[in-house]
Order: sequence, then C-alpha cells, then structure tokens
Amino acid sequence: MKKYLLPALLMSLVTAACANPDAPDVEQVGQPVATLEEMSLVAPIIRGFIADGTGCSTIGDPVINGNTITFILTQYIAEKEGTGLARATCDIAVEVDLPAGVTISLDKVIYRGFADGSLTRSTFFREYFFAGTFLGDRRFTVIDYNAAGVPRTIQNDSDEYMSNFGEFTALDEVVSVGASPCGQPAIWRSNTSLSVRNSAAASFSLSSIDTVDVQNEYFITFDFGVGRNC
Repeated sequence: MKKYLLPALLMSLVTAACANPDAPDVEQVGQPVATLEEMSLVAPIIRGFIADGTGCSTIGDPVINGNTITFILTQYIAEKEGTGLARATCDIAVEVDLPAGVTISLDKVIYRGFADGSLTRSTFFREYFFAGTFLGDRRFTVIDYNAAGVPRTIQNDSDEYMSNFGEFTALDEVVSVGASPCGQPAIWRSNTSLSVRNSAAASFSLSSIDTVDVQNEYFITFDFGVGRNC
C-alpha cells in the first residue's frame, strides 16, 4: 500500500442547480452577507490518496483539471497463456477536505483500456463508496472470447461502453453513492479488479486499464435558517 500526499490543490466548485448567479445577495439569519463569488473562492482541498494493489504499484500523482481527477496506470494488466487464471487489482482512496457548507459527490468514472483473447473470459469489477458508509455501487463487465477471438458480452453494468479493435472505454455514472457529509473531511474510494480465466491450453488473454478519470461534483449549500444544516 502506498500513501501519497499532495500539495494543497484547489479544485473548482460546481454550484447547486438552485443557485442563480444573477440573483441578488441574500443575507442569512444572523450571518454576514456572502456572495456566490466570495463562496466560490473557498474550494475543497485534496490532501492525498492511497493506492493499493498489483495494478497500481507504479501510479503517480493524478492530473487535476477542474473537478476531474485522472489517474494514469502503467502496470494494471492481467494476462495469461494456457489454462489458468490471472488477476490484478487497484484500490484507490482520495482524501478531500471540505469547507463549511460544501458537500462532494461522485459523478462519473471513465476507464480506458484494452482487452483481447482466445478461449477465455475477461472480468472487470469495480466498486465505489465513501469511507465509513455502507452505501455503495458495484459494477461488472464480463466478456467471453471464442477460439477466433470474437468477443461476446455476458454482463456489462457500464452506463456507456465502447470498444474498437480491443481498445475500450467504460463509463459509470455513480449516482447511487450519494453525497458526503456536509463540511467534513471525506474519503471516496474506488476498488477495482481485472481477471482473465483461460479454458484451454491454446488460450491466451490480455486485459489492461490505462487511465481512470473520476469526475466529482461539489455543491454549495445555503443555510437560510438558524440551526439548519446542509
């Protein structure tokens, strides 16, 4: 297991749909006036992340662009020749500090990779949740390859899946996980695994993930009443 501490990287905020930037400022009860512009200067801070598993032993610092975090993986590969099973895993936990009145939610996770084989079954598993909660989202993509290498989808829980000559993109819309507690440190987690199972001595298989894009949504919650929390 490797733990990475990042600089104080500020990420942009996405305001809730009910917030109207053209509306006049509204004074909260017993609180100073705060405009949307002033609140947007206070952004969540990524403190660091932990990567664990054979598939992410060489992971580096993620690339952050707005509210999207991209992890580049160079060794997330499961491959096998002949009868048998090969498996690789990559579990990532990202720690985020949240200012008062702000929550975070997972929005979309996009995987890019490659898969090919003959007389084999390829399985891509992923699970999303916030640390300390029991609410999670599990997905499977299971594909069989015949002797000619023609794929046949057995199960695919992706919201969008595209494949071209072995290269694939899988998109998961992670809405069921919900949002983190308001204004408290949060850790979102993604546990994944790649496995290939060959059924004959002539079998071969290769499955890999190159990049993972995690898109987060941040919400400003306005408190217009004494004792009301987001």
